[in-house]
Amino acid sequence: MKKWRAKSGFTITELIIVVVVIAILASIILVSYGGLSRQAITNGFQNQLRLIRDQVMTYNLQNPKIGYPSDLRAAGLTVDNDYVVNYTYNNSSPRSFCVQLSKDSLTYYASDTVKFASGSCP
Repeated sequence: MKKWRAKSGFTITELIIVVVVIAILASIILVSYGGLSRQAITNGFQNQLRLIRDQVMTYNLQNPKIGYPSDLRAAGLTVDNDYVVNYTYNNSSPRSFCVQLSKDSLTYYASDTVKFASGSCP
């Protein structure tokens, strides 16, 4: 009498299910990664603008007769070359300034009244 052995291996249905599950997990990871990289870019803008804003405001406090610096180098700042910088100031009453950073179609700004915001200087 012949003994029947069970065939080893996976059916095509089992393989398709595994491939579908892997594809779903991969798509979730890719979506999460996209959000993380966007957040990292925003954090880079925020850190750069915080540094600039703090330095410009410190310059103003240390030089009350002069007011805000005429340019960022006067405040002792050098900005990362990856950013396009637009700095405007007004030393008339009321004194104000705004610095805008742009990179890859993204623009953020900070001013004497706004710590960090998306868009261009008002």
